[in-house]
Amino acid sequence: MFNGQRIATESISPGRSLHSGAVWIVVCAMTALVACGDPDAQEPNDKDDAGVVKDAGADTGGADDAVVDAGKPGIQRWQTYSPDHGEKLRSIAKVAGKPGHYVVVGDAGTVVRLEGDKWVDLTPDNIGKADLSGVYVDSKGRVVVAGDKSALAIRDKDSWLVAGEVPPAPAVQFLDVDGVDETYWAVGIAGAAWRHEKGAWMAEAVTVTEGEGIGKGAQFVAVAVTKSDVWIACDIGAKSAGLALQKTAKGWKSYPLATAPRDIWAAGDGGTGVYVVGGTASEFVARFDGKAFVAETGVKWKQGFGAVDGLSKDDVWASAFKGQLRRRDAKGWQVLTIAAPPGTPNPFPSPTHDLVGVAVENADELAVISQFRLYRFGKQ
Repeated sequence: MFNGQRIATESISPGRSLHSGAVWIVVCAMTALVACGDPDAQEPNDKDDAGVVKDAGADTGGADDAVVDAGKPGIQRWQTYSPDHGEKLRSIAKVAGKPGHYVVVGDAGTVVRLEGDKWVDLTPDNIGKADLSGVYVDSKGRVVVAGDKSALAIRDKDSWLVAGEVPPAPAVQFLDVDGVDETYWAVGIAGAAWRHEKGAWMAEAVTVTEGEGIGKGAQFVAVAVTKSDVWIACDIGAKSAGLALQKTAKGWKSYPLATAPRDIWAAGDGGTGVYVVGGTASEFVARFDGKAFVAETGVKWKQGFGAVDGLSKDDVWASAFKGQLRRRDAKGWQVLTIAAPPGTPNPFPSPTHDLVGVAVENADELAVISQFRLYRFGKQ
């Protein structure tokens, strides 16, 4: 358990106004959803994508609205938003039951929530400038964030509750957080794993009792929590490039991975609805078949995936590097083309920046993030 008292702070004052870059983008889909593109250069070197040099709202403005016809089948549109704090974004979570609401975290303690077409600043004032890499929103709307400098905090209503420093020094660098109901798991470097239950955080010993052991210097890069399972993605195995770790009644069972993972997602069906993604020069998306993780075929992208989310074991979305987005349904993987439809004024080129996070509410409501922008698809 954390050493020291848990601290409740006063209510956070209303957030400052954050910029929403309103670029309406119309996209035609054949049988699948089509994502939006970005006219800016590759991130993170080009600050245009942060809205610092080039205002997203000054691109085509509402001009593209003229070619939107919601009554025509196969026509969809996205909107892009840029928080004006300029910090890098690292993770995104949906707010269940509130379409168009997403919480995004990033560097320097950044926590912002998109509410339809506006940003609300939720940045805690009691965790310093910790870089936040993980975020989870539970069924009651509580926001859980995790990052470096032992940053673990829960926002309940209008105040943030921090966990305090994690002993021993040096501080833990958390990389991800997930949960179900009011049980949360946070994982990070050096095999760090912490569980929050009944109002307190406790350290968890992740000891493999079945399968390949954890490699020296391994990091727990992602965690997926459901009512039936807890899965951790580990970037180094004793022999393999990576491991997927499953919590069992006897301890932890490991499954070797062909490539170091970056994210893991579980459908919560207690079966084969578990996916891992990763890689930098390979088509690495793997699915659990009940005995092992088997590489998916037909993904058609060999330069790495950064994040995965889904609705069921046969409805999964994976965001990738260089602006790529994929969706898996019962028939297989679909390439979601990012391009302006014919006839769009000032058409934009296909984006080249990395999509580092994805959050899916349903097939008609989702969002992906790059390091400086959020792209939302849904009813505008």
